[in-house]
Amino acid sequence: MREQIWSTVNTEDEGNDDVYCFLRWRAPRSTKRRYLPLIIPPTYLKRFGVMFRTIWGRCVDVLSTASEVYFIGYSLPEADWHSRFILRCGFVNQMKGVAIGGRRKRPTGKADVYVINPDRGAYERICGVVGWKCQWIRKPWQEWLDDVA
Repeated sequence: MREQIWSTVNTEDEGNDDVYCFLRWRAPRSTKRRYLPLIIPPTYLKRFGVMFRTIWGRCVDVLSTASEVYFIGYSLPEADWHSRFILRCGFVNQMKGVAIGGRRKRPTGKADVYVINPDRGAYERICGVVGWKCQWIRKPWQEWLDDVA
């Protein structure tokens, strides 16, 4: 199952392909399309066009009302200020409510946050951005995924 989160149809972004979010943990499969992973490197000077502003804004929207969040093998590098900002916005919205027209909607409350990573530094950086204690699963993501599957 997948959800299209960006389409190049009727946009000025030429050369970009459509972007999809896969809703269940699995590799993308298709007999008609070839899917390439999109990796955004950790840097403090990210410059995004309309596509990335839209996608990352939707990430904040979804994170703002999530009941469970899993950081699987992600270390939240110190230099990735943009990711930190987006994550912090989403987690603050969980406690204060999503801002709409100068007011805030009713908050959804704290999500259960899981950090799957044996690196204590990654766990502490993520907890710092989340703003509350997370559950730490001290396993490499591959081992954890094998256990879950």
